Amino acid sequence: MKKLLFTLSILLCSHLAAASLPTPSLSSPSNGANNQPVAMNFSWSNVSGATNYELRLALNPSFTNAVSYFDSNHQTFISDIYFGVFQYWQVRAMNATDTSAWSSIFSFKTAEHIDLTTPFDGSSNLNPSVEFDWTSLNGIFFYEIELDTLSTFNSPALHSDLFSGSSGYTVDNLYFNAVYYWRVRAINAVDTTAWTSTYIFTTIGQVPLLTPLSGSINLPPAATLSWFGIGGVTGYEVQYDTTNDFSSSSVASIITTNNTATSFGDLYFHHFYFWRVRAFHDLDSSDWSATNNFFVIDRLQNISPANTAQNLPQNVNFTWSSTSAINGYLLELDTTWDFSSGNSQLYTTNDTTYTVNNLALQTTYYWRVRTYNNVDSTYWSIPREFRTIDQPMLISPDDFALSTAINVPLIWENIPLATAYEVSIDSSIDFNSLLLIDHIQSDTSYQCADLFFGTNYYWKVRVILGIDTLNWSTVRLFTTIDQVGLISPLDLSLNQPLNTVLSWEREEGINHFEIEVDTLASFATAITYSSTTDSLTTGVFNYNTHYYWRVRMISNVDTSLWSNIYQFTTKSSVGIAENTISDIVVAPNPSHGYFTISGFENKSISIFDLQGKIIIPETKSDNNSISIENFASGMYFVRIFDGDKTEVMKVMVD
Repeated sequence: MKKLLFTLSILLCSHLAAASLPTPSLSSPSNGANNQPVAMNFSWSNVSGATNYELRLALNPSFTNAVSYFDSNHQTFISDIYFGVFQYWQVRAMNATDTSAWSSIFSFKTAEHIDLTTPFDGSSNLNPSVEFDWTSLNGIFFYEIELDTLSTFNSPALHSDLFSGSSGYTVDNLYFNAVYYWRVRAINAVDTTAWTSTYIFTTIGQVPLLTPLSGSINLPPAATLSWFGIGGVTGYEVQYDTTNDFSSSSVASIITTNNTATSFGDLYFHHFYFWRVRAFHDLDSSDWSATNNFFVIDRLQNISPANTAQNLPQNVNFTWSSTSAINGYLLELDTTWDFSSGNSQLYTTNDTTYTVNNLALQTTYYWRVRTYNNVDSTYWSIPREFRTIDQPMLISPDDFALSTAINVPLIWENIPLATAYEVSIDSSIDFNSLLLIDHIQSDTSYQCADLFFGTNYYWKVRVILGIDTLNWSTVRLFTTIDQVGLISPLDLSLNQPLNTVLSWEREEGINHFEIEVDTLASFATAITYSSTTDSLTTGVFNYNTHYYWRVRMISNVDTSLWSNIYQFTTKSSVGIAENTISDIVVAPNPSHGYFTISGFENKSISIFDLQGKIIIPETKSDNNSISIENFASGMYFVRIFDGDKTEVMKVMVD
């Protein structure tokens, strides 16, 4: 016995002395790893000299009933691992003569279930074709899905399927407006996961409508109904009717194939229409959608001519509002407001404008329109009235015009169909005075002649049509000029030359002007001159003399009032240089806003317009900048005083 023990001791010592393979170090899965797949790669450190490795896997750390796996590499792939349990593993290295010690023990836990992703829990209004998805795991042979309308998954509607492949799965032809529950589990060769948590979703119940919007009005008698599409359906059914409960005998139902719009025509005018849609597939139909309504146009709108329009020509262009999906328009014209004369005129057109020719003049007409299709017509539009030409419109001169020339031209509008025009001018509004002028002509203007000065004249015109005449126009009033306006020299001008030119406003229709000049304000010793122009040069004025002058107009039939009286003083015989102010400059000239007078200091100035009206009275000025911001455009005169010296300068205002 001692000999046997000695022999075994020698062999054991010999074996221990020969063991040289290092122990492998485990790498993946890491120790304590959780939620691992049921098929994965195990790896460890490479051991020098090893030709093979043994991995053992067990459900307990004592490796009872362990399963061994051999691989010449320092890694191996293992599938068919149990779901949701702790697993223990270790590795040792081997060659032909030696085996290493077992490595340390690593543990991990496999995933016990998968997680649902889409559709999200609580999703609503899903299409009746739904794609399901969940988290995937390696090493899965099959997935099993259950889908039911009961959370117990035991109704006749239960859908259950076992399939291999990816985590995605699509179910078609689900019921509309239904609550569904679903869950999934995974299966490999040795085990099955627990069912996932149960998710819930609801399928869509109604089709959402799009256009026309509910409450739309004045639509044409054809409509295109559209709605939002639903995936996973075979088609749609559309109903429209003139009753909101779709109970009339004329209710229409249209089946479409995956189109989300349908069109139809020949609707009745001035009717409300109600419409709804539902979707369907092989197993079910959705609820009817909400009911929308729209109103088909009941009447058109007249556009032109405007209501109560006056003085329209014989050829009148009518326009009205448009609509679509119709066969044409009807225009009716009559001389009675209720279109009952028996002589109404009816015109058909496909356009929204129509011209009626050769209407009677000086006549009131009424007009209306309507449209029609194959089954119905609108109400007549609200009638409008207009009146054809019965008087021309006066253009010039303006009513109440003042100071017009005695040969003022009278102008009125052209009437294309007129044969001639009759114009009357009188100083009496009744047109019955001895001054009455009555003239017939073809032109649209009349040149007055030899009117009296300062007289109110009334005038009117009417149209002649062959042997007929229309109404007189409205009456206008104008007043002729009664006196001429003097221009220069300015009133109270000083230091005027002996050849001073007298000038006044130009007037039309005048035979000549009569001018009086005197040294007396009474004109008792006046010298009278005559001029056919608007100025006079006498050349007979005396030095240092004060003169008065005035002008009046003479026509073939009348003499105007005398103008206002202007006065001026001629220069002294000592010479201009002694009685004028030298080196005066007005700038800018023309000017706008202000002008500056240079070349004098502490002088008196005044400003006059062309009619001699004082704009700025005589005043001392230390500041030679003069503001003219509020002056009207035209010519003005600046008079500068320095003792007995004076200077008059012209200034143009832009």
